[in-house]
Amino acid sequence: MSKKKEKDKRPLPLSIYWRLLTYVKPYKWRLAIGILAGVVASGSMFGGIMMLPQLVKGVNAVSPETVEQNRQTASKIIKKLESVRGRNIQEQESAVETVLNEPSEKGILEHNVAKTEKKLKRYLPESWNIHVRYEQGFVVLQMFGYTVFRIPAETQTGKMTWQFFALFAFFFVLLWAVRNLFIFINHYYMRWVGIRVVTDLRQAAFKTLMNQSLRFFGNIDIGQMISRTTNDTTVMETAVANSIADATRCPLEIITCVVAVLIASSKFHNWMLPLILLLGLPLCMVPLILISRRIRNIFRHAFEQIAIVVQRMHEVLSGIVVVKAYHAEEREIAKFGQVNRKYFKTLIKALKQQLFMQPLME
Repeated sequence: MSKKKEKDKRPLPLSIYWRLLTYVKPYKWRLAIGILAGVVASGSMFGGIMMLPQLVKGVNAVSPETVEQNRQTASKIIKKLESVRGRNIQEQESAVETVLNEPSEKGILEHNVAKTEKKLKRYLPESWNIHVRYEQGFVVLQMFGYTVFRIPAETQTGKMTWQFFALFAFFFVLLWAVRNLFIFINHYYMRWVGIRVVTDLRQAAFKTLMNQSLRFFGNIDIGQMISRTTNDTTVMETAVANSIADATRCPLEIITCVVAVLIASSKFHNWMLPLILLLGLPLCMVPLILISRRIRNIFRHAFEQIAIVVQRMHEVLSGIVVVKAYHAEEREIAKFGQVNRKYFKTLIKALKQQLFMQPLME
């Protein structure tokens, strides 16, 4: 008995997972569409995350970058005025204009607009003749020689205008809508493949049973066989369908979040958050691995219990004439209730472990 338990606790060999992949081969194009949708969903998530700082700036009265830039400009003007102290007004005004017209004093928004124009020209055809310019607080977009829009972007104090904020909010919502659309496509095709694979497995299992000898059916319990063909494959159907969908999207989303954190840390010269993630993620994985292993063992025991439930039901219903003849209904009900309660306790034990996992991770 102990050897059997030790055998059950051993992890499944990788060859079993490779065998499952052979069932996916006929549906490779649906699988490819689902994976591609997961990639697009992760990319749109990255774009949405990178737009969040700009939306926050639009809510703030004055952006920190503008305050710092104004402070530096004021300091340069004071130094320049000290160097021309005692001269006439025209020379002092000329000195101030020299500071204000320095190329390095280009505003944050103007600098970002210039970068955006370079990226658009790099990726879009040259025949589109696209230009994005910053003109005295306005952002101008031109394509094919025509002005697409010219909207006010920021006030004299550096605050984002409501028109430009609305434009940012529109694209943010659009990116999130695109993400949700492709998440739907990813889930649909991945779960379709998962459900179809398990359906093929169930069909193959039944075909194998039909080709067995009479001696095989004499040595095996029919209830166990029914349970393995129905209940186990149903659980596998849910697990495989959800796992394939998450496995093709979640790793990309994790990479997206990590890249966004690294970019933000590099921009603000603060590497504390990446350091916390680097040290914290391994600590989070340890309880996750331990609990998931425990849940797997509990569910393996639950499958055995439900097989016993089906076996008991099959025995009683197959011999219902004998049960009725000896008036053994109450005794069989009590036996079935005992087996059923044991299965219930096993499921509750697994449920507690599952519900404990999320609070522990958080």
